[in-house]
Amino acid sequence: MRTITSSTYVAAFVSGALAVLSFASWRVDVRAQGGASGTAAAIDACVAIDGALRFLRPPASCDAAERHLLLQTMTAPAQKDSDSATQSLKARIAALERKVIDLEDAASRGELGTTVVEPFEVRNGDGKTIFSVSKTYGEYSAVQVHVNNKDGALAAGIMATDAGGWFFVNSPKLQAGAWFGVQRGHAALEIDENDVTRVQLGRADNNNYRLAIYGADKQATAGLGQSMAGTGLAFVADHGVMKAQFSLAEHYSGLLKIERSNNEDLVAAGARDYGGGVLQVMSLDGVPMVEAIASAAGYGIVAVGPAGRPTGGGLIGVPGSYIAGKP
Repeated sequence: MRTITSSTYVAAFVSGALAVLSFASWRVDVRAQGGASGTAAAIDACVAIDGALRFLRPPASCDAAERHLLLQTMTAPAQKDSDSATQSLKARIAALERKVIDLEDAASRGELGTTVVEPFEVRNGDGKTIFSVSKTYGEYSAVQVHVNNKDGALAAGIMATDAGGWFFVNSPKLQAGAWFGVQRGHAALEIDENDVTRVQLGRADNNNYRLAIYGADKQATAGLGQSMAGTGLAFVADHGVMKAQFSLAEHYSGLLKIERSNNEDLVAAGARDYGGGVLQVMSLDGVPMVEAIASAAGYGIVAVGPAGRPTGGGLIGVPGSYIAGKP
């Protein structure tokens, strides 16, 4: 038996490779290891004892007297599909860089203007308008600046008219908003909810300043400010009907009143200018029925009515039922 040495295998490989180049009719089966381009590939071959080399196409196998060889080679890397996209992106970036350079050069030469004329708007990546400046014309011409959220819904803004200007914020989801500024010559703050004014702070139509709170029915529920006389006033109401108020009145340094639905007094309590206090309880007709007075002489009087009937004693004809303290 002939012994096959390593040098014999090398000679056999060289002679076999030359045979492949000489006879194109031989068939070769190449198996890529891993199947990726640019990686190692293998060629199956059989070597006979006499050094003859022949290529093998799997699944065929070498004869018993032959030696199996696995010849390694490298496949050329294939062009990736992403190469064209990469080259396109690089070209776009290069074009953008050239535009930026051109703009910078034009700006350095003073060829670019700095004025933007309304109307204009700014949009986000989704095409939604997030900022805009416009002007309305007509009886109430105004310049308006709107700031929208990412969905394009109005969130805040500025209005400017010939009579003044104001800022406002808005919540589309909560249906609530607020604004403050100067409108129709009056400075004011307003809070709205569901298209209903709930809080107002500012000057009223009678030119008096007040804080007013409204219910969902648009009727006043409470307030603080100036009365028609210009003095201080605080009140609570039920669906716009005055129920109680604390104010300054003529001959009183302070007066608290509880009223009926027809704005007639039921209970009145106050402090007289001279320092004494008075409490009155009225009938349903508004007639005083019970009156408690701290007199200037230093004693108290409690009288029951109806008042205005001088049937009792004394020089002033106090009501027939009364209690008077001792001077």
